[in-house]
Formats: sequence, structure tokens, C-alpha cells
Amino acid sequence: MSLKFDFIVVGAGTAGCLLANRLSANGKYSVALLEAGGSDNYHWVHIPVGYLYCMGNKRTDWLFKTTAQNGLNGRSLNYPRGKVMGWCSSINGMIYMRGQANDYDQWRQMGNEGWSWDDVLPYFKDMEDNFSGKNQFHGTGGEWKVNQQRLSWDILDSFQEATVETGIPQIDDFNDGNNYGVSYFKVNQKSGFRWNTVKAFIKPIKNRKNLHIIKKCEVNNLILENNKVIGVDVTRNGKLEKFFVNKEVVLSAGSIGSPKILELSGIGNNKVLSDLGIQTKINSVNVGENLQDHLQLRVIYKLESAVTLNQKANSLWGKIGIGLEYVLNRSGPMSMAPSQLGVFAMSDESYETPNLQFHVQPLSLDKFGDPLHDFPGLTASVCNLNPQSRGSVHINSRDAKSPPDIDPRYLSEEQELNMPLVLVFGNRFLLEDSNLYNEIKEMFPNGHLVFGSTSGDITAKSVEDESITITAIEFEKSHFDIKTSNVLSSDLDSFKTGRDLINQFTKKGLKHVFVISEASFINGSELTKGMNDATDDNLLITGGLCGDGSRFAKTLASYNENPKPGEIVAIGFYGDTFEASFSIHGGWTPFGPERIVTKSESNVLFELDHQPALDLYKKYLGEKSNELPAAALLFPLNVKSENEKHIRRNPLDSFNPFFLHMYGRTYP
Repeated sequence: MSLKFDFIVVGAGTAGCLLANRLSANGKYSVALLEAGGSDNYHWVHIPVGYLYCMGNKRTDWLFKTTAQNGLNGRSLNYPRGKVMGWCSSINGMIYMRGQANDYDQWRQMGNEGWSWDDVLPYFKDMEDNFSGKNQFHGTGGEWKVNQQRLSWDILDSFQEATVETGIPQIDDFNDGNNYGVSYFKVNQKSGFRWNTVKAFIKPIKNRKNLHIIKKCEVNNLILENNKVIGVDVTRNGKLEKFFVNKEVVLSAGSIGSPKILELSGIGNNKVLSDLGIQTKINSVNVGENLQDHLQLRVIYKLESAVTLNQKANSLWGKIGIGLEYVLNRSGPMSMAPSQLGVFAMSDESYETPNLQFHVQPLSLDKFGDPLHDFPGLTASVCNLNPQSRGSVHINSRDAKSPPDIDPRYLSEEQELNMPLVLVFGNRFLLEDSNLYNEIKEMFPNGHLVFGSTSGDITAKSVEDESITITAIEFEKSHFDIKTSNVLSSDLDSFKTGRDLINQFTKKGLKHVFVISEASFINGSELTKGMNDATDDNLLITGGLCGDGSRFAKTLASYNENPKPGEIVAIGFYGDTFEASFSIHGGWTPFGPERIVTKSESNVLFELDHQPALDLYKKYLGEKSNELPAAALLFPLNVKSENEKHIRRNPLDSFNPFFLHMYGRTYP
């Protein structure tokens, strides 16, 4: 079976629905709107909170995933895309957000006529029905509903106030061309229901005789004749069909679907196509390339004395209240967009327009689809609006039903760092390689290189001790100074070494000192006392003693030279904007009765409850005692001081787990 239309629009998404509306408006042209998904009559499409149930749902989502990402330690991420009338406008967060004026102007400057901010603004206004009324930036009477959110949270108001205190202004609207500021997002909703592009552009005109909406119709490929597209091959109701055009096929299948259809049609990079046995009809190396996506980092805060969605959603009466509020008023949490409060900011003074966007939510969960936490929680997600990494979308099969390879290449673009602080931690034997320092120096020629041997990467189940971890940090507004000392040059006097080390720093403006200390000759307790003796109570000192796997034979540290024994490195941080805090969480679970230290010397433990400490340790370790001393890394002893409710670990305990000396050498 074959049909013929003047225009065929492939994809009933945000753009496709609008295009079908406008192309069919004069009644002169027959227009076919093809959609691979089904109707948007699913109730969760229309209830705002339903995005939680539409993403990851095969009824409404293509269920795409990215390829394994090197920049994310090999993880693959879900990549939701709407498979329903309205596409992503039916499953997204409903936030009404234009680009910034500078973005559109840059497109124009690149040669894309008609795409400057002044060019596109009239079209935005023409299609809008904005609650704020008609003004220089907004319109009324259009199809696209823009409204305020129908709920409020005290915690979000507080977040907004705190943001203003940092110097970021409170604004009314993110859609006037300059997004800089903090404000509540405007949403595409009407009376507490989602407003998707189907409601806006299709349902009011669905009875136009020249408009043909064909659902459950998946395009396999374009039909070409003399390098001109004359139609499409489709699968509809399990049968192959051909649709032809008098004028144009408009490919509007999004950043994922459009390159897929092009490549299946023989339009793309000859190498990609030939590897799959597809005849190249038009060779274009750009098809599927230059995929840009902004990675989002979700930061969760556990709150005190604050009401968030977590408490309401985790109680029976809270759930009843949420349901009643929506039924009666179409408001409350069920009317929520995923993000309510937004912040646009510049990461540093080199940016003229915001390059960071924050999404603030009165809730917290490990990941979407998981239950909310049982504590009051706040999520402040942040994404880079100007990522430098570029990815790709390519088919991996001639089968149209096979999902393409989506490879955003997150965090793949290397950027030059200006005199970064480079922390190099890892296996002692690897650090002793005389070539290592030169290799890392070549990687960071302007870097400040700090080395420290460790007891390995400690996880819940194992200790990995055959690797090196390199962390490079660039400070934009703060600065640092690095001092060193060697305990072998001070007659092994740990107290004096700590005091003299701190005294090397200029004290004015010093906010924080981070210490990487050797551990073979240093007494950690005395080192800490010496550093504290040379400072006032306001200076925060953190860090760690170096390790040596399970061997405890030698530890190494250094600054801008090959790692060596006896070395202690201290990094001092300065700057009006610098803030530092610390926490210690190793994931260990205490077990066994509390014991009293009955014999010790400095930080060397000999007896607990008048019994040899090592004997008690072996008793509780059981079979694991055969793996000593390595087992001590996974099962450290807990200690607490008098009049202290919680277990306390030495602040210099970031790299080694806290275990007491039982093997002939001193470790904190």
C-alpha cells in the first residue's frame, strides 16, 4: 500500500507537532504526521508528577542507554526520549526555558541567517499564552501555555535567599535573553495538568481534512531518487508500506532518531555505512557527529528542621494529603515539576553569560525510580551549559528496530590547567619508579606535584593496592602555598617537625592546611600536637599519614620531586572566598563490646582490658586473622576518647584506615 501527501513530517515531537500545525494551516497542502509511538492518552502523561512513571516506561520511552562512558568510569546512563505523541514534551520536566540571547546570536554569527535573538523572539511571542501578560518578551493568545507553579516550599525560599546573599540577583523570569539570577521556573501547565505539544498544536486542529495523523508508524528509511528524497519506507501495524510526497519530507525525529534514519537510508559517513553493508548514496561525514549534552551532577543534602517531600511521601497521612490536595485544587506535590527553583551563574569571571545551571528540588533520592530518602532532603543539581566534549549517534545494525549507539563522550575533552595542584596517591612500589615523576611532570608541566604512598583503594569488600590515582585541581579565586619538612632531618622529633612545618607558612589569610605525611618514622599524635601548637584554634588542619599496603615497610611522600622516605608535605590554602570543611566516613560498622585501653604509649596500643590487643583482634577476626596485617585495613579498631559519644578518628586519617600499632611500627 502506498499513499501520497504534499508534506510528510517524521516525528510528532515538540518540533513535529508545531510543523504539522503550520504546514496544514492554509488548507492547500496535505500533510502527514508520522509517529512511531502511540497516543498521549496515558494518565501519567498529564499528571505532572507522572514524569517519574513515563521515563523508563516502554509505553512512553524509547528506553535508550548511552554506551559505556570512559569519563564516568565505564558507566552507561539512561537516555530518556519520548515514544509517544508529543515526544519529550509528554515526559519531560515541563520547565519553560528559552536559550540565552547570546546563544542565538552566536548561531547567526556562524552564518545561520534568521537565528539571532531578535530574529527568533517574535516567533516565541507569537506561540505563547503567558500568564504574565503581553510585553516585550512574552505574548498572549498563542497555543503554548506558560504558567507559574502551583505550590511552594519554605526550604526553597530559604535557598533562594541564601543565593541572593552570595551576590546572585533574584529575578522574575529566565526567558528575557539573560538568564543570570535565581528564580522559580515557569512551567508548561494548565490548571495543574501537563501542557504538551499535542494539546497545544494538534488537538485544536485534529479535524483538519488535509492533516493526517498516523500513529504506530515507524520510519525505516527515506526513499531517494537521483539523490532527492521522494518518500519514506515505514512499518505500520506490522506491515511494510511506502508513503510518497509531492513536495518535501521533513525529518523531525530528534537528535537521536534523525541521524539513525539518515544512516539507514544510505546518507552518512561511508565508513560507518559500508561496515554495515549499507550502500552509501550520499557521503556525509557529519551525520551523527557533534552530539552535545550537558552532564548533570546531583548533590544531595541531609537537612534538619526542614519540611521536604521526603517526609510527606513516606507517611500514610502525608500521601493522603498529597492526593487530596491534587484532587481538590490541582496543586501540591503531584503538580510538581521535577525542579522548582533554578539558578544561573558564571563559574568564573571569564564568562560573559551564565555557564552553570542549578536545579533545586525539595526532595532527595539515590536515583530516579528509587524511593525517596527517609530523612529531610534537598537536591541541588548542577550542569555545565557549555560542555566542550562532543559525542556521536550512529547505527550499529541494518535493522531499523535496533537502537543506535549513543555516545555523548562525557568529560572526554581535555582542558589545559593553569598551574594546578596535582595529587598523586598510590602503591609504594609504583611511586619508587624513577621514571614516574618525569611522566607525570610531562602530563602537567605547570603543575604542583604532591606524592603520597597509600594502603590502596579501600572498598566495602576489598583493598586494591596495584594502582595510582591522579587528581588535578585548578583554583580560580583561591591560591595555595606548599611547604615540606623531613623528619629524618629533625632527629625523628615528630612534635618539632609538625610545629616547624606550620611555622613556615605566612599566617595572614591562611584558611586551611592539608598534610600528607610519611608514616614510617613519624608519630602521628605528636605531629598533630606540634602543628596545633603553632596555630590558633581557627585554623583547620586535615590530611593523612601515608601507607604501604599491608607491608608497613616504607612510606613515601614528596613535592615536585621523586617520592622519598621521611618527607612531610603541607598545602596551605588562602583566599577570601575559600571555605573548607571535613568529614571522615569509612563505611565501617562497629562490632564487639567496648574495651578500655589499659596500656599504651603515644599512639602505640599494647593492651585492651589488660589483654594483649593483638590477641583480642585475632579473636574477633577469626579466619581473617590469617590475612594479617592486610586484614587490619578492612577491619580497623575503633577508639573514642573520654566523655565522647561518637567514635573519633584522627583528622590525619584520610588515606589509612585507623588502626593501632600492633606490628612493630607506629601508625595512627
